[in-house]
Amino acid sequence: MHHPDFGRISLSAARRDTEQVFSALAHTIGHPVRLYRPPHGHLTLRTALMLRRLKAETWLWGIDSGDWREESTVDSILDRSLHALDGGVVLMHDTTDKTVEATRLLLERLSSSRVQTLALWAGTSG
Repeated sequence: MHHPDFGRISLSAARRDTEQVFSALAHTIGHPVRLYRPPHGHLTLRTALMLRRLKAETWLWGIDSGDWREESTVDSILDRSLHALDGGVVLMHDTTDKTVEATRLLLERLSSSRVQTLALWAGTSG
């Protein structure tokens, strides 16, 4: 499992990576996961059909928090994330302290409003 761009690898490599991700997640959390965000948001018709055959529900985002950028800060991540529209999906990664802190601040700010938050994995079926 890497984080391959589906537009740059073979269909068999994309399928293998996706199956490994689903297997690792199921092992970790104890039930199957079928929500899937394609790395880099790239899908081709072939990879979309492959995901459908795997019974994956593809999710994309409307706002990229930019947390993956080296120059991003807690404030820049928070500012970008606050632009999500009702029902919108914000792309964030859990790989840096700045993202974790920005997420904490975002949830704190949203909890005082009428906005409901939902982690996509909470919508999985088992």
